[in-house]
Amino acid sequence: MPPVFSIIIPTHNRSHLLPRALRSVFSQSFKDFEIIIIDDASTDETGRVVEGFDDSRIVYHRKDSNAGAPAARNTGIKLARGGYIALLDDDDEYLPEFLNRAWETIGPTPEEVGFTWCGLRWLDESQAGKVQVREEIWQPSYRNREHAYRSFLVSRRIGTNCGLVFKRSIFEKVGLFDEAFLGGAEDTEFLIRLVREYDFRVVPEVLIQIHLHGGTNLRSYGLEKAHDYEKIIAKNQEALQNPRIGAALHYKTGWLYYHGGDKALGRQHMLEALRHKPSHGKTWIALLLFECLGQRGVPVHRWLSRRRWQQARGSSTGKSEKNGDLSDPVDKSTHERNPPFNSVNPGQPATGKMPVPPGRCRGV
Repeated sequence: MPPVFSIIIPTHNRSHLLPRALRSVFSQSFKDFEIIIIDDASTDETGRVVEGFDDSRIVYHRKDSNAGAPAARNTGIKLARGGYIALLDDDDEYLPEFLNRAWETIGPTPEEVGFTWCGLRWLDESQAGKVQVREEIWQPSYRNREHAYRSFLVSRRIGTNCGLVFKRSIFEKVGLFDEAFLGGAEDTEFLIRLVREYDFRVVPEVLIQIHLHGGTNLRSYGLEKAHDYEKIIAKNQEALQNPRIGAALHYKTGWLYYHGGDKALGRQHMLEALRHKPSHGKTWIALLLFECLGQRGVPVHRWLSRRRWQQARGSSTGKSEKNGDLSDPVDKSTHERNPPFNSVNPGQPATGKMPVPPGRCRGV
């Protein structure tokens, strides 16, 4: 009999981190699961580490060549037998009630509900000892799926490490992860497709721990992710006719190019963002900052982004998505007569949006 959950863990040369993720799954109060480990051609002791767990619920698949995270996740999805697909990064961990609460949240839902996620806790391990950085639960509300789609194009506030659980059936309609996305935005592109076809539910509890441990080549990361966002722009041209969406996507792509050291392409996308929304002060500030300071502007830009988040976090609710960024605000004139779709408690008026800081989920 197939398990209820298939938990997919892609990994590559993380034999020192993988055991923590595996132990967190075996510590679940809900026991009906399989773990599918996709070893993306590791050259370390990953295989030996997996053998050491000696549990029949583990499915270990080693790829002959490194093909990247999207291909690894797709391989896991194809191998999965469970009715619900959960994603776990090899350096993160579930808290003991994760599967149980996910099952209680998405199990009894109708067919039009396709996925769920939960709240997160970030732990910084780059300092001495383990330091809790923050906890966040994102509980957005939308009028309908089209509004959700347009908001996801702008907000991008969840990713594969955010406790995502999918009904297996959604992949037949939406497809798999796009394997051409190699810069970490494959989950963003997938979720943009998904939210247009399915509703969601949110588990309003912190049930996953994200470990921050550094080691990313920021310049390479910026360029690769900028290439991914150019693909997202190309796939959603019709939506970019909305000036808010066009400005937001080009702004994001622009600063990624600037962070990656490509000043010409960064400038090109910033100017395109201003063409969509000439009055957007944040874009003007970023453009002037990077044009005047070049790479020295990167830490300043990060600091400004952090400041904006902190200010938004202390302000009242009811702003647009992503801390008053560029997504459509709720029309206050019709808010009471036609309340937005509440994905947490359907049939109830939606609550305000919770701000999430920059860098909140890898890959988003």
